[in-house]
Amino acid sequence: MRHFSRLIAVLMVAPLLADYAQSNDEDFEAWQQVIVSTEIRPGTTGYMEVQTRFDDDASRFNQLLLRPSIGFKVWEDVELTLGYAYVLTEPTDGPDTYENRIWEQISFPILTRPGAFTLSNRTRLEQRFRDDETSWRLREQLRLVIPTDQPGFDVVGWSEVFFNLNDTDWAGEAGLDRWRNFAGIGLSLSPGMRLEPGYMNQLVNRTSGDTVDHILNVTLNVRY
Repeated sequence: MRHFSRLIAVLMVAPLLADYAQSNDEDFEAWQQVIVSTEIRPGTTGYMEVQTRFDDDASRFNQLLLRPSIGFKVWEDVELTLGYAYVLTEPTDGPDTYENRIWEQISFPILTRPGAFTLSNRTRLEQRFRDDETSWRLREQLRLVIPTDQPGFDVVGWSEVFFNLNDTDWAGEAGLDRWRNFAGIGLSLSPGMRLEPGYMNQLVNRTSGDTVDHILNVTLNVRY
């Protein structure tokens, strides 16, 4: 069963590799994020996420995201989350841009086999405000966590697709916006601290030609 689960993880993070190879442009990037959470009261959790992104072979600052949110446990492991995001982007070919978002999310486990794997779902709806236009975007993520024989060490894989629900001048046409696939490990550093380093492949769909980003992605989750 463990070998079968690991095979599923590989398949999750390796779709459409042939299409990626035919993209017009590629880049290596480094993304770092810290997510701090705390229980405000039973069933209610506050979150704060800070993420920095570096592009151009990870040599140049590109983006800062600040994402506070609050989650409500509505049924067993089902959580509804309401959040805000501030996004600063420094492109190479133009002035800095500033984006504000409001977003709503539901997350829940789909299938759990203790000691074997956990498959979970996250659905997020974003309202993105910039240049007097509002872009509506849907994000759908499937996440697989496979424990190993080593305590505190997991294999992690997830796949997330982004769909624009309307046309805007700055966010593009309705339809597939991007697709991210991640493969990495989960390390429990302490009872309230978990590190997830790994590789992310991002396909960005644009009318001028698809681009692919090869990303060293590191997430630190801190709960207190």
